[in-house]
Amino acid sequence: MKHKNIFVACDTSNLSEIKKIIKQTQTTKLKIVPKFGLQFFYSKKWKKIFRKV
Repeated sequence: MKHKNIFVACDTSNLSEIKKIIKQTQTTKLKIVPKFGLQFFYSKKWKKIFRKV
């Protein structure tokens, strides 16, 4: 069966909340893709997450 992509909005500037959202939405049946909103990018915390990737 082909995996379906599900986009999960991470529209917050709270880094721990984003990590919690991503962790809680993980599944083997669907491919979860986080979507980051402008609120997150304007907070400049996005650098902390994407440096680790």
